[in-house]
Amino acid sequence: MDAERRRRALAELHGHAGRQHGVVLSRQIRRSGLSSEVIHRLVKDGWLIAVRTGAYTVGGPATDWQRVVAAGLLAGPDVVVSHATAATVHRFPALVPSPSIELTAAGGRHPELAGVTVHRVRDLPVDDFTGYRGLTVTRPARTLVDLGGRLVPRLLARVVDEGLVAGLWTEAELRASASRAGGRTRPWLDRVLEGSGPGGEGRAESALEQRAQRALSCLGPFETQWQV
Repeated sequence: MDAERRRRALAELHGHAGRQHGVVLSRQIRRSGLSSEVIHRLVKDGWLIAVRTGAYTVGGPATDWQRVVAAGLLAGPDVVVSHATAATVHRFPALVPSPSIELTAAGGRHPELAGVTVHRVRDLPVDDFTGYRGLTVTRPARTLVDLGGRLVPRLLARVVDEGLVAGLWTEAELRASASRAGGRTRPWLDRVLEGSGPGGEGRAESALEQRAQRALSCLGPFETQWQV
């Protein structure tokens, strides 16, 4: 490969990396036309650093987000970031970020990636996912529905309340996502939302106010905000 072709190939890889948060895939490197000898030298010199089989970072060790990007790109277009990984992306309140990577595959795809948990569903409605920094991620409401069964009741109630206050979801969005995910509203969601009262979707200004509103709902209906 002459110097000009090599320069163009490296520029192409830089372009991929720029669009993919510093991550390039092995198949993209091969398509660039670089010889095995040149690729080996780039790895040896630290220009390319392996993230996992089939993916590299350009110019530095992988961050947690780049590991998610690499897994998402390798998994393919019909796979979305979900569960605990999506909760970290959306910065769920009161939850410790999980180091594991979780994806959801819709339809007939069954990707297998080392160290990655892939959940399989028959269908993932368009209302349940969104774009985030070049990847597809389950929306906050669907993410909570997917995670709900893992959380102890007290923590789940806190996450629901603080998410309502922060505007991550409304009660209607949670119920709709639960219905799409399981065909009916899930029992844990009914228990957590019980007593929130009609029209009380996040009108409190803090999680403490939200819990107070829920605790006093048997005395309602009442005004939660009063303009003086």
